[in-house]
Amino acid sequence: MSKEDQMQRGQSARQTADRIRDMILDGRFEDGAPLRQSRLAEELGVSRVPLREAFQLLETEGLVALRSNRGAIVSLPSPSEIEQLAEMRAQIEGWLAQMAARYATEADIAKLEAAQAAMETCSDEDWSRHNIAFHEALLAPANRPHVIEHLRALHQRLFQRFGKPIISVRARQRQLREHAEILDCFRRCDGEALAAHLETHIIMSARPAIDHILNSRRSQNASRSES
Repeated sequence: MSKEDQMQRGQSARQTADRIRDMILDGRFEDGAPLRQSRLAEELGVSRVPLREAFQLLETEGLVALRSNRGAIVSLPSPSEIEQLAEMRAQIEGWLAQMAARYATEADIAKLEAAQAAMETCSDEDWSRHNIAFHEALLAPANRPHVIEHLRALHQRLFQRFGKPIISVRARQRQLREHAEILDCFRRCDGEALAAHLETHIIMSARPAIDHILNSRRSQNASRSES
């Protein structure tokens, strides 16, 4: 297989994964439901090779589990799992932000201000990217790249599986206010208040994902009751 063929195959697998992810998050499949290769291949108009690779991509996101005797099945995270991951991230990021505030220069503060300004005007499609940029600008002065890399992986486990941000206008406004409070604490080098605001912000930011899963399961239970 040529390099060009490999690139096209990888792109097809990612596009297929995007479509299956949307189906799962829209409630098309219940938690634990089997994903039939033949049916999906026909519906999506793809061969089984990119379909199997799409399942593998979704497995890394935690949306699909591959079982030797059952094939691919839907595997949604539990609300408890999301809460625990958010609590872990909040503790680590709060500690790191306090360290960053002690070492931050005027240039570091300016970068954080620019990241906040970008979030205030960005589109919904760019929200997640600018949000990540804000948090990375916040932590960069701590100069702990290995810890930050682990935090990045933790953030992906929390939110990447949802494909796109699950955020309402009200939640967006709330997050901007919380970022402004975090930025103010960072400027004043108030480590204790910074950690407290950041912990609340991270845990509250996980609520849309938790609510999404709970609402999806309520809808599935209601559908089963009616049938």
